[in-house]
Amino acid sequence: PFICELPLPLHVRLSQQPAAAIALGLRRITELTYGPSDLAAEMTQALIMRQLLDGSMDHDLLATVATVDILSRLIADCHMSQGESQSAQLVETRQRALIFIMSKQDENGLFRCDSDHSDHDHLLTSTFLLALLINNQPFRNQIRFLDLLSALEQREIDFPKSVHVLWQLALTSTTSHASNTESH
Repeated sequence: PFICELPLPLHVRLSQQPAAAIALGLRRITELTYGPSDLAAEMTQALIMRQLLDGSMDHDLLATVATVDILSRLIADCHMSQGESQSAQLVETRQRALIFIMSKQDENGLFRCDSDHSDHDHLLTSTFLLALLINNQPFRNQIRFLDLLSALEQREIDFPKSVHVLWQLALTSTTSHASNTESH
């Protein structure tokens, strides 16, 4: 469902990186299954193996963000039938990826991919990151979260439609997350 709502420019950018495809595919598999599966375990290992020394997935911010999202879901949901060493490996992989993500935050609070060539790309990257990880507490703790929100709020009036869609998705996501948290 989430991936269907992504603007076309993001679909194109995400389709260029194997790690992004694995992460988003794994996210969909975990949404459709009710427990551990061999396929999910194999995809998780394939994703972990794609992490580079700098903590990124394929040297790509978007793929790394998608990876942090699914790793956080696997850790939180205990979706994998894992022992302690597998869980520790997921946490370590996520932490290294978060450090890479943090390194891509500009002074103004926004995030930039190496492949961002325009202001629109820059905003698209930042709102995608926010839409995917807004409720992810390790992410929020690792970055300058309020700077990101402030930078986006200041530019909201100038958002192109594709950026506005992700911004609304992020705001809706945090609202539904707050409602779910209050009901438990």
